[in-house]
Amino acid sequence: MEWYKQIRDRWFIVGHDPEKWETFGLRLSREAIEKQCTNAAEAGCNSIQSSFAHYRWNFLEHVDRISQFIGDLCEIAHRYDLHVWEHHSVVLAFPKFISGIKYKNWHLDQLTKIDLRHGGIYESPRGTAVLCCSNPYFKEAYFDLAKRFVIDHPVDLYMPDDMAWGDDYYECGCQYCRALFKQSTGFTLPQIGDLDKSFYGNMLNPAWRAWIRFRSTKVALFLAEVKEYLAANGKADLPVTTCNSDCLQTFTGRIQGCDHEEYNSIGQLDIGSHEVWCGESMTYNAVRIFVDQSTSQAIGDQLGIPYYAYNYPQFNDEAVFSSARNLAVGMGSCSWGFLDNENYSVLKFVEKFSDKLFGTQAYSNVAVVFSRNSRDLYGEDIQSRSGMEPLCDEFGGWCEGLIRMNLPFKIITESFIENEDISRFKVIILPNSACMSQAMAAKIESYVNGGGKVVATHECSLFDAQGQKLDNFQLSKVFGLNYYETRGGLNYPVTQNYLGTNGGCYGPRCTFISDRCDELLRNAVFKDIEQKRISHYASTVLVKPDSSTYQVLAHAPIVDGTESGFAVITYNKFGAGSAMYFAGMPGLMNNTRGVHWYELMGEGLHFSMDERLPVYQQIIENTINLLMEGQELVTLDKKLDNLLIALKEKKGSYYLHLLNLPVREFDSKGCAMQKFFPESTFDINAGTGQMFGNPYEDSNCSNPKITYNKVPELVINVSKSLKCTKAQLITFDSSSAKALRVVNDEQLKIFLPQDAFNVYAVVELTV
Repeated sequence: MEWYKQIRDRWFIVGHDPEKWETFGLRLSREAIEKQCTNAAEAGCNSIQSSFAHYRWNFLEHVDRISQFIGDLCEIAHRYDLHVWEHHSVVLAFPKFISGIKYKNWHLDQLTKIDLRHGGIYESPRGTAVLCCSNPYFKEAYFDLAKRFVIDHPVDLYMPDDMAWGDDYYECGCQYCRALFKQSTGFTLPQIGDLDKSFYGNMLNPAWRAWIRFRSTKVALFLAEVKEYLAANGKADLPVTTCNSDCLQTFTGRIQGCDHEEYNSIGQLDIGSHEVWCGESMTYNAVRIFVDQSTSQAIGDQLGIPYYAYNYPQFNDEAVFSSARNLAVGMGSCSWGFLDNENYSVLKFVEKFSDKLFGTQAYSNVAVVFSRNSRDLYGEDIQSRSGMEPLCDEFGGWCEGLIRMNLPFKIITESFIENEDISRFKVIILPNSACMSQAMAAKIESYVNGGGKVVATHECSLFDAQGQKLDNFQLSKVFGLNYYETRGGLNYPVTQNYLGTNGGCYGPRCTFISDRCDELLRNAVFKDIEQKRISHYASTVLVKPDSSTYQVLAHAPIVDGTESGFAVITYNKFGAGSAMYFAGMPGLMNNTRGVHWYELMGEGLHFSMDERLPVYQQIIENTINLLMEGQELVTLDKKLDNLLIALKEKKGSYYLHLLNLPVREFDSKGCAMQKFFPESTFDINAGTGQMFGNPYEDSNCSNPKITYNKVPELVINVSKSLKCTKAQLITFDSSSAKALRVVNDEQLKIFLPQDAFNVYAVVELTV
């Protein structure tokens, strides 16, 4: 297997200040490189990348020295069997460094993105100037520079980075982006200074929606040119990646223009890169980040490329856990100088068992659909990370619900549904998959008609793939429902579980008649839920059932008065299959948004961190258990809320990943980091992005501990459909695999002893 498909990376931190060349000089020597390579090889790494003068445009007078350093690093690292990354920003520089500067034939301040607000040089909210990758003169200048750093040296992986950097919608208004936008979309970009709201932020305007998507498309097109440049210079086989960032933020997907599918398909990348933002808490927000990474990995699996995770752990225990989570997802990762375990080196563990940890794919008969179109082209134009995101939070909440019920699942994309066989799934969950192509809708309809089961929520299929709202659900026949309207505002509806009546309201705006309901079905959905009124803090869809086979399982009877009501949970038989429909967003109400850097830095502390309502976890569990009918591939004899399970498959063998989630305790303000960093100074190093500095050098940086629940004795039941008879335990708490006791009756039973692992383990299942 190629090395970049099982990355065990080491960062070589050379300097910390992107504005001061003198901070880099101390560690450029061959002796310093030799020391770093020795440490990396002994730790079990297979690659090394230097965090060196990342903003290369700031240091043009030092191009020769930078090139020499890259050559020295390649020479020395290769003696240690380490592969070298050349990772640098393609477009970022500080304005003062490019003002009036000429690089050979090019004036740098004439190559930047143009700010649509005022026509001057675009500066990102972080204070950097951004050069434009659509500008042909910039391309000439950049490829001239890249020759010194990439073509002239035997680097093993090339990572041109940061092209999507923007953090808002106001770039770029240069003549080249304008022409490309017109050519590729047919729309015309407004003139400089014309910030008419009929365009900016108007999700009803198809030109605006095209602008959202275009900002990632133009970067993907540039990445394709990077590949062409390499091929023309004898390096067609050099693997290429770039910063893709996260999927589950409207902020990054829509506003920054970071799009994994475009980068990795149009850009023809060889490896995907998933960056966990430096301010995110990788431990206390572990469920959300696992889902986010798994979504990226699903895109990689679809495109046939591996993935790598960038993490920024602040202390050793967090580095250990982050590496474990990466392995559970299936991603290689960077060690950043940590990863020493009390018993066994994590990297040595990964090196020994790499063939079992990499090249696997998520395996389940339950699929959750991630809708890239809905993330980008649907809902309000949210410009920050706070607030409810109707696609990302709904999707994440359903995934969280499955994780907390210890059910392995597989994330799939819209393209997967359109092009792959989906009949293998027992249940497909469509969490507010609002923007849907006709091909996808037809595939889902055929799937249900043939016996499949779907769960759909809110405005699923109400928009086309370009974000245009339709008059009715595309899956109307499957749901047995017609769309009426979407309600929001101050009068939030409530879900009512009326176990004692099937009655309905018959006013002038009545939208259902619930005179057909199997009480056993209703009772199954509301099992162990005592309250009849369940709060819901998001908009709800009003629907009109239109089928002879629908059943209303719950309704909100009071909307405009005592004589008006509508269904909020319905069940419909369609062909040989069935559909459960939720008018609200159960996933959003079940979503633990976790801790992110806005909470840490004081911005966003007004936002409630406790909007997750446990009753929706119960609704999700009840719904899935009802539809699965006992056909889960893996179950535990007891529910463990803090145990994340992922099932992977590779060449007929199965790997059950068990990740023990850290215990999360919030203080009265909901800020977990205050508990675990009581002595830390909340500060960001401008050069490295580290939130709390270097724990080995900064006396203000504490070294907190992460605590875990003890893993009890477990019985893992494995479906006979997997045809496995043997099991062994692999964990980085130990250097060797351990056979587990198994019993074969109607299904395989695996006995996992108490305290078999602390953080992470893999149960290998074979015939």
